Amino acid sequence: MRLLAISAAMKAQLICAVLLALVVALPAAAAEPLKLVYGEDYPPISYLENGKMTGIDIDVLEEALHKRMGVPLQHAFYPWARAQQVIQAGGADGFITQLTPARLAALVPGSAPILDIPQHAFTVKTHPALAALRRVNSLPGLAGYQVVTYIGNGWVKTHLQGLNVDYTLSLETTLRRLAALHGDVTVDNDFVVDYYSRRLGLAGQLEQLPLQIDSARFYLLIRKESPYAALMPRIDETLAQMRKDGTLQAIIRRYVPTYAQ
Repeated sequence: MRLLAISAAMKAQLICAVLLALVVALPAAAAEPLKLVYGEDYPPISYLENGKMTGIDIDVLEEALHKRMGVPLQHAFYPWARAQQVIQAGGADGFITQLTPARLAALVPGSAPILDIPQHAFTVKTHPALAALRRVNSLPGLAGYQVVTYIGNGWVKTHLQGLNVDYTLSLETTLRRLAALHGDVTVDNDFVVDYYSRRLGLAGQLEQLPLQIDSARFYLLIRKESPYAALMPRIDETLAQMRKDGTLQAIIRRYVPTYAQ
């Protein structure tokens, strides 16, 4: 009986220790939600639909952080350039985006991308130089062409320096300008261009060029000053488990039925 009593006491102490460790592992400001910002018009990754915030990013973070880790979340949508300004001003804790030197200087990234999407150059099928564009086999091959993109596209700003780049207010505007031959190519990830081309009725007008320029790798980043930055190792573990058990892939397929990875 004495051995059973000791065992029960030890079990109670172990449970208390585990609970205490979980509490300590959370930031001191755990009562405050982890504030996340998103681009409001970047489907299927993050977008407003009938006034509701939706998209792959939101579903992934709700599953990983809120459901599995118990972290309270607060989501906010902005035009993408504005979302980045909110982060820079300390008005939110984090967002999901691609890595750039400026972002790495101010934010803590996850150890692996949440999304890794092929990225191509796209043009319009009626472009007078379509045959030449199809033969482009490197980024320098885009020299001499006008690249159209949207304000806040950090990848273009980082990788296409020195090229002729024209900025619009949104990806929708970018694709419409491309279809009207007010520009030669745009560079973006396949998920987004596919979604927008179908939504705008441009699927039959745009062509994905053969060259895969890059992969669009989207990471969760949290400001270094945020108390939630200390949770990044646990977040990484949770996201890794979601990949292992297939949850992450299932979320992506809700929005991209052809996704097979």
